[in-house]
Amino acid sequence: LVGLAASANPVSALLVTIVVAFLLSLAGVLRGTIAVGTPAILLVYIVAVTAGGPPSQLPAYLLGWWVAVLASTLTAWLILPRERRRDIRRAMAGSFAAAARWVEVLTAENPSDADRTTGLRDFQSAVDRLDAVWAGKPFRPAGSTAADRALTLLIAQVAGTRLLFADGPPPADPTGRVDRQPSSSALAEGVVRALKDLAASMSDRDHLPSAVDLVTIRNGHRTDTESWVVAREGVDPAVLAEAVRADHALRMAAVLTEQMVGLARVANGGAAEDVDELPPIPERSAWDMLRAQATWRSPWFRNALRSGIGLGLAMT
Repeated sequence: LVGLAASANPVSALLVTIVVAFLLSLAGVLRGTIAVGTPAILLVYIVAVTAGGPPSQLPAYLLGWWVAVLASTLTAWLILPRERRRDIRRAMAGSFAAAARWVEVLTAENPSDADRTTGLRDFQSAVDRLDAVWAGKPFRPAGSTAADRALTLLIAQVAGTRLLFADGPPPADPTGRVDRQPSSSALAEGVVRALKDLAASMSDRDHLPSAVDLVTIRNGHRTDTESWVVAREGVDPAVLAEAVRADHALRMAAVLTEQMVGLARVANGGAAEDVDELPPIPERSAWDMLRAQATWRSPWFRNALRSGIGLGLAMT
């Protein structure tokens, strides 16, 4: 309808095409089904604006449109039944399982160099496989629902595990001047269990992981750390600070894992847990994504503008 109306004269065809092409091109930043659908909508508009015709031909155009929609839908169902989300979930399950094994190696008493090398290699390889089926693809298998957005954010969080788990926490005190906090081992075990639970949730969409136990352990570790420091009166403060700082990566791993558990629950159709001190789940609405690109510095904005001007000029 918009294309037919714009085809009345060259000026309206130019201006309307610039606006329509710009908006549809910019909408591609939302990825998923929206990015997949915008080229089809743009094609229909271009056909309508170039073909033109009197308003009396509108019913025939609409009939042809719905016939094409029906044929395309049947083709997608019967000929292209592959669900690409399965590949992504399988890769994410492998990444979480590899991360769990890597944390086990990092937090062991005396991990061998061979174990560290193998664990890090397996973890990096698992995240690389996830990148191979996700990153850099313009039509990523995502969508516009809350579950789809949560899955997209969860994939982004996996990249955070690569940065956080790359080296792992150093030993609490290499000189042996202070003993390790007993609750540190419990926190490491909690992180490992939660990561394994995440892997299970990616393999089974009916499984909803929980972060309740990990939050409890992390809070207990914080309390124990305070008592542990107070009980070592007379110890060099620099030594104590180094010992406390050694567990910082482990605490951050717990917080990140708790966030990922919340996202996994939403991605599997569940609700976030109502637990005190549970880190908030990052949210990114479609409006926020579009507003972030509304600047000349954005490549998406510039490319969309170029597309709009180019197609508009082609209409003349």
